[in-house]
Amino acid sequence: VWEARTLNVLGLSYLALGRTDEAAQAVGEADELFVREGQAVEAVVTLHNRGFIAYCSGDLPRSLRLYDDAAARYAVLQLDPQKLVSDRCDALLTAGLAEEAADLVTARVRAGSLLPVEHAELLLALATAELARGDARAALESASRARSLFRRQRRDWWADHAELLVLLARHGTGRPGRRLVGDAHALGTRLDEH
Repeated sequence: VWEARTLNVLGLSYLALGRTDEAAQAVGEADELFVREGQAVEAVVTLHNRGFIAYCSGDLPRSLRLYDDAAARYAVLQLDPQKLVSDRCDALLTAGLAEEAADLVTARVRAGSLLPVEHAELLLALATAELARGDARAALESASRARSLFRRQRRDWWADHAELLVLLARHGTGRPGRRLVGDAHALGTRLDEH
């Protein structure tokens, strides 16, 4: 089990260095060891990680397939982690499947049982998906809610990224308002400082 854990961390370290082939190999070996040792939760986490590695490698079909497999295995364990939903949303958006991404995140938000941090992050993902599918009004509402939650959590970097989506959604509604340019400039300055 410790060898598998080490391989999983090694794989993620390789990924951080951009060495995706080595990352996939290490995490794949970790997955096999976890399965062999009966570590169901850690095995599904490595499956999820394999999906992320495939995504980072540009293999969207494989990434989506692995994410689907991970979601099914998490469900058997009665788990539905926010991180998998966020990662699947990113992959779906990259594949041009904005409607599916929005539906996925909406379903998870409605399911509840999220920590406030997770709720805010999923609202940001939802706003991104709504904006991608052309629903600026819904994106404005989701991004505004996310921004408010991030501010209450004192997560300034996240709040500013939610603000960026608020501004993009305001522009997308066709009625951006007079302050949009000034707000965008102020946000650009804050993001640059981060």
